[in-house]
Amino acid sequence: MKKAKNAPTKSAPLPIEATNDLSTAILDAVCAGDGPSFEERVRSAVDDLPAHFLFHMRIDLEPAMDVAAIATADSETADFLIVRQSEGGDVAIEPAADSDLPIAALIPAYAGLAATLPTAA
Repeated sequence: MKKAKNAPTKSAPLPIEATNDLSTAILDAVCAGDGPSFEERVRSAVDDLPAHFLFHMRIDLEPAMDVAAIATADSETADFLIVRQSEGGDVAIEPAADSDLPIAALIPAYAGLAATLPTAA
């Protein structure tokens, strides 16, 4: 799991090339974001990246944490990432397949469902 180092206050938009490490780019953008909420910072971070925001969930256990799910490609070949922030803690990102959070197992199914909803309506 990657963890943020000291986050800068604001940075320029990230120039992303196919060879760059996408999870590092997302992590840096979330830490540098100026949105008032974790969800807004994650959504803003993936706006200019080859990734899709799937959902945000607040988990009120000890310690409480915010979790966001991201798909890094179309739903058929997607890699899924979890971005998490403990209350008042560091921001971290990890592949959903490597996550110890139970919600990680739902991410591929959610992405598949979300991909079919626009065509079903």
